[in-house]
Amino acid sequence: MGQDVVTSFSMMVAEEMDFPLNRLLIEYADANSALGQQMTVGSSSVSLWWNRMREVGAYIRASAVALAASQFSVPAEECSTKNGVVYHVGSQRQVEYLDLIQDVSSLLYDGPITLKANSEFDLIGCEVASELV
Repeated sequence: MGQDVVTSFSMMVAEEMDFPLNRLLIEYADANSALGQQMTVGSSSVSLWWNRMREVGAYIRASAVALAASQFSVPAEECSTKNGVVYHVGSQRQVEYLDLIQDVSSLLYDGPITLKANSEFDLIGCEVASELV
C-alpha cells in the first residue's frame, strides 16, 4: 500500500476519534492472495474508503464516550472529547481513551455514530509529514 494512503487513512481515523495523530498506531495487514486482487490505484483509495475510515474513528470515539459516561454515571450527551480525552464539564472529570479502551472487547457500543462536519476538522486538510519511509 502506498505510504500516502496510509497517512491519509490514519488522519481520517484520528480526526473522527478526536485523537492525536502522533499517538495513533494503525497496523496494516500484508497483502494476501487468498483475499483476491488487492491494490491501491492512485488516490482512489481515499475516496473509496472516506466514509468507512471516518466511521471507524467515530465508532471508537462514541465507544469511549459511552464507557466514560458509564464510569462517571452521567448521560453520554453531557460528555465531550478532545485529543483522546473524554470530558464531563459539570463534574470536572476526565479520562483518557487509552484508560477506557484496553482491548477490542470493550468496544461493544451499539448506538448511533455521528461524523464530524467538514467545518469541524482539526486534522484533515492540514499538512503532516509521513513517518513512513
